[in-house]
Amino acid sequence: MDLKEKVVEALRRLNGHGYLRDIYKEFLKINTDTLCKSWQSTIRFTLETHCSESKAYKKGNQDLFYMVEGRGRGHWGLKGFNKNQKINTQMSSVNRGYEETNRINTKQTSYNHLECFMHGFKSTEDEIIHADEYQLSCYELETKQMKNTNKIILVLENFENFENIGHVFCLCNAFNIKKVIIVGQKDINFEDIKKTSTGAEKNIVYEIVPNIERALCEIKDLNYVPFCLEYCSDSQSIRKENFSKYHGVALIIGDENLGLSQKTLNLVDKKVHIDVYGNNSSLNVAITLAVAIYKVREDRLFLSEG
Repeated sequence: MDLKEKVVEALRRLNGHGYLRDIYKEFLKINTDTLCKSWQSTIRFTLETHCSESKAYKKGNQDLFYMVEGRGRGHWGLKGFNKNQKINTQMSSVNRGYEETNRINTKQTSYNHLECFMHGFKSTEDEIIHADEYQLSCYELETKQMKNTNKIILVLENFENFENIGHVFCLCNAFNIKKVIIVGQKDINFEDIKKTSTGAEKNIVYEIVPNIERALCEIKDLNYVPFCLEYCSDSQSIRKENFSKYHGVALIIGDENLGLSQKTLNLVDKKVHIDVYGNNSSLNVAITLAVAIYKVREDRLFLSEG
């Protein structure tokens, strides 16, 4: 059996429908071939490209599968399923008509969007998050996510706490940030950084520059737009900014005790802040960057045209 036939057989064994995690389990029971690291993505790609409801559907492909709970739920069904009938996957076409009553009326599951985003748009059970409001299939989400990788630079100005730099490195590794520029630090204690970076310093690109002018020059050479991440008189809520319209974005943040220097605030036109609603108006720099990066990535994934 080829991969497509194995996916069909897996769904047959699941009585015609199943969530991705269950399809994976049945597929492993059937498969006897060596699998590549991205075998789960290959299965999802097969489902998407053989489902006429999906935007990834390829004309001329057999229309074998349907989305039981609609787009983005990770719940797949086998069209025309009959447990006593063998489906011929070599046919040029199959019966595309199926009754709405055959859909499984399953209770919808809601997911924490930030948690799912940080796990590559999958829940811990390998189900795809609900994305109906964006009209994107799970295959399109992954494609757009890869396309928009490495379009963010972080600039850290005058950090006094090296463990905070370690936290930022860890964050950058998780989000696959293009580069980190450290401003104003002559001597960096990497032993302190390693306490919190969990080895991320080995996997990210970083540079140490003497002043903010040098950092801004590099940012502008890359055609990135710098943003100060600071609450000040002329900053606006980060919610109001649409980061998808920029080629790339550089987020500039200062030490959590001192903030950004006045010189940096004078040199950078765009300034954004994160709205807080409790008594404490100060957030740890890594937490602040996590929220900001999430907003930038969300805009670039869902609001960009490409």
